Parts: sequence; structure tokens; C-alpha cells
Amino acid sequence: TSPPPAVPQDIILVSRAALYWDTFDTNPIGSRMTLVQEQGASCNAGYQASGHGRSGLVYLEVPAPYRVCALLVQEVTLPNTGSIFVAFTALIEEEGTRDRPGLFGAILSWGTSLTHYYSGGFDKVDSSPSSGNIFVRVRTPTTTATSPRAYGVNWRTWYNGVLALDYILPNVPSTLAFHADGVYTDRSLAPHERLTPNYVGLSIYKLTAPKWMRAYFDSMLVTVGERPWIVRVESLQPGWRVVLKDSSDNIIDSGIAGLGGVVELNVWGIWIIKNGVIELYDSSGNLLIRKSFPEILGGDVYRVTG
Repeated sequence: TSPPPAVPQDIILVSRAALYWDTFDTNPIGSRMTLVQEQGASCNAGYQASGHGRSGLVYLEVPAPYRVCALLVQEVTLPNTGSIFVAFTALIEEEGTRDRPGLFGAILSWGTSLTHYYSGGFDKVDSSPSSGNIFVRVRTPTTTATSPRAYGVNWRTWYNGVLALDYILPNVPSTLAFHADGVYTDRSLAPHERLTPNYVGLSIYKLTAPKWMRAYFDSMLVTVGERPWIVRVESLQPGWRVVLKDSSDNIIDSGIAGLGGVVELNVWGIWIIKNGVIELYDSSGNLLIRKSFPEILGGDVYRVTG
């Protein structure tokens, strides 16, 4: 009996954790995202095709202190169990009349009035260089609680962060955390702080008067159940090497499979790789597969077949 024909090797996407992703190459305001504000905030939102050395930026700005402004994503249904991650890249402006310190980051909100929400990000506490914190913040109609950790925040500097919400049961969130580069802060949620958010977005919160506060955002990725800074490749032979590249053939990360046959590739701060490439090499360094994808996202899981 003839043996079955050999199956060509391939790399396939087996699961995608992303609910929403956006590099803001086109203006999302009014189509993919909606501007909302706390009462009395008088927020503005805008879009720039380029700025601060990057392309495709949205911004939020507010003149009144102690008010929240947000761009909420439209038509995304958030789960009420598991883990929700919101990754973003952002900076706070210091130019002209837009130079007030404040909080900027991600938000998970119950409703659009911004009276019930979770937020997390970077806190520029004053005008001195490299002053600030990373934080998570819980807002209910009766209480506001913030859990900070010291972290230097400069003007006009790009920062990457991830807001994470973990549920212990359906509709029962347990922990709110914010991850920056190598550090994190978290908060165990008390019963009165537990809410089930139905909107996700980007937000700012101004601290001082009288000038405006403005923050820019360059990208955003929302995942469920998988960390947005990891791309996983499975079903490898021990010793095989996986290389992840961008569309210009620059190496983003690589790894060698162990006995478990898995490689985890780090895409921290990149989040979304358009026209990305995955290469697979055997233990002798021979190229087995090179495959491009329209987009490779943090949280993706790929498998080698054949």
C-alpha cells in the first residue's frame, strides 16, 4: 500500500483574541469611535494624519479640571467573564496653551455618562520633568478610588500601556491592573466597586487650571483572554526557531521552541503588525516556511501544520 501523500507545511491562524484594533490610519471619530464627556467637561477630540514623528493620531483635550473625556469604541460587545485587555500608545502634549498635567490612558465604562468606569494609564502629576505615576482608577456615583505607583512621565514622550480587568465569575470583576513597560499596579475590587463595563475606549482627566490638557493616541488594541503583547506559535519541533518581522523585513522578535513546542513572541508597544511575516527555521537553520499575513495582532495564536 502506498503511503499517504505528504502534507505541505504551513502556518495558520487558529485563534484571534482581538475584539477591536486601530492604528488610526483614517479618522475614527464619528464612525468607529464616539466622543463622550463628564458633565461640565467641554471636551474636544481631533484627528491628525501625522505628528510627533508618527502617522495617524487621534487626540483628546479638555479645559476644565477634574472632568473625564473619552473616545468610546462603537459596536464592540465586551464579555462579562474572563479577562479584558486594552493596549494603547499615547503621549501628553506640552505646547502653547495645551500644557496642563493630568491622567491619560484607557477606560472601561458602564454607560456613556462617565459616572461608572474603570480607567488606567499614565499620570503626569505636575509640570516638573519626569514626574508622575502609573495608575488604576475606579469611579462609582458615590466613590472614587485610585491605586498609583511611581513612574516617571515626561511631556511629549510616547508611552505604551495595558489596562486589564479580570473576572472571577460572570458579572463579578475581581482585579483591575495597569501594565507599563516592566512594571504594573493593581487593585482588588471591593463589592461596591464591581461593575460590568459595556464600553471600551481612550480617556484623559485634567488635574490643574487654567490652561488646556491634550493627549495624543497612536494605536489601540482590545483583546479578551490573551495578552495583547504576546503572539504565540504552537505545534513546533524542539529546537525550531520562529522569527516575526514587519512589512519592511525588520525583526520584531524571535524564539526557539522547547520541549512544549511553543514560542511566545513579544510585540509590546507595537500591538498591530500590518503585512507582518512569520518565518520558521529548523534546528539546523534551514528556512522551512515564510508566510505573510495582512495583519498580525497581539493575542493571536498560530499553529504549524503538515
